[in-house]
Amino acid sequence: MVVARQIKFPSSYSIGSLYAAPDSQPESWQLLEVPQGLITKPENQPINWEWLDEARGTIEIPSGLKLKLKISPAATEHLDALEDLPEDCLHTLDMSRTQVHDSHLEHIEPLGGLKVLELAYTAVSNIGLEFVARLGALHTLGLTNAAISNSGLPVLGALSNLRELWLNGTLIDDEGAEHLVPLKKLRLLGLSSTQITDQGLLRLAEIPDLMRIYMFNTLITEAGARELRTLLPACRVKWRRSQQVRPEFMDADDADLLLSEDLDLDFDRDFRLEAMEDDRFWSLIDLLDWDQEGDDHKVIEPCVAALSKLSERDILAFEEALSAKLYKLDAKRFAMNIGKEAYRGKDHPFSKSWFLNARCCVVANGRESYEEVLQNPENMPKDLEFGALALIAPEAFKRKTGDDMCHCAALSKETFSNFNGWAGN
Repeated sequence: MVVARQIKFPSSYSIGSLYAAPDSQPESWQLLEVPQGLITKPENQPINWEWLDEARGTIEIPSGLKLKLKISPAATEHLDALEDLPEDCLHTLDMSRTQVHDSHLEHIEPLGGLKVLELAYTAVSNIGLEFVARLGALHTLGLTNAAISNSGLPVLGALSNLRELWLNGTLIDDEGAEHLVPLKKLRLLGLSSTQITDQGLLRLAEIPDLMRIYMFNTLITEAGARELRTLLPACRVKWRRSQQVRPEFMDADDADLLLSEDLDLDFDRDFRLEAMEDDRFWSLIDLLDWDQEGDDHKVIEPCVAALSKLSERDILAFEEALSAKLYKLDAKRFAMNIGKEAYRGKDHPFSKSWFLNARCCVVANGRESYEEVLQNPENMPKDLEFGALALIAPEAFKRKTGDDMCHCAALSKETFSNFNGWAGN
């Protein structure tokens, strides 16, 4: 491994998880121009982020990689650490589904080289966009279900490099569509579950490079969509007539007004994924075959097989539930009770991966064991691990779809992600 650079985060706590992907992997908006026959080539796949390390201490970054930082929900009050990062060290900053609000965004202003900013499902409002508009290198901005209205959009005109913008579930209407016209380089635009009508839709024809617009659950009509297609022949509109439907539960049968052989990319930005409910999750965990102990893959096989028969959304919901349970166990009081690898203070060696695998062992032992450990950390398994548990969802997803699972759970399972669990470390 050739180390190209180092990034330094606070040494006493983690602010999130760091992911990496090859520099050569293209952005989603770039794939809109890829002929369908080439989409199966590795260099034409959407970015596949792989976990690199927790955002804590000094991290060595191999050459040829771009980085994504997913902020931990528990680290929202410690975002001043971002001010000490090099301007161009991050490709993507994901603050979605955290408690971040407008004042926190002053800490991202030094990240002038940032390419992608995700603020979905946050309390960020028009005021916060003043900080966002200073990030001149941004090409992708996610504001799904943020507190954005028409009056906040004009400042985004400063983002002259913006190619991809998600405003699903915001408070904008036709007036807001007017404010998007200066974004002449936009390729991909998400406006689902807004109050935009045909009038606003047709204003978007003044954005010459638009290739895809998502407008599920809006007020547009078939006539309006067809007229836009006439004005922008290369632009594909995905839409459905307005219904009383929550945007996160859109079906796949939405009206599609261009050729069926056109490239179709849907990146699941229109729904909020909930964790699998407990009874269902634990019933799957109970399928682990401990008669096969010694061969971890055989132990998890019944669970993988059962999960792979469910929907893709169910598989991701299982991963959300597992990550949330492992997150709860990510605390010093549990780490101090895992046997000879126990945490003994920041000045002593401690294996983050072993502690993750030890936490997996707790969950693998079933619901009763998990709840007992939560109540009494001294019941943590000693010198035992079952890291194979983390393979269940990825293997089920691969078996179901033939593709690798690329999903970032709302709560990270990685060690030191739970800031409150390590407070005072």
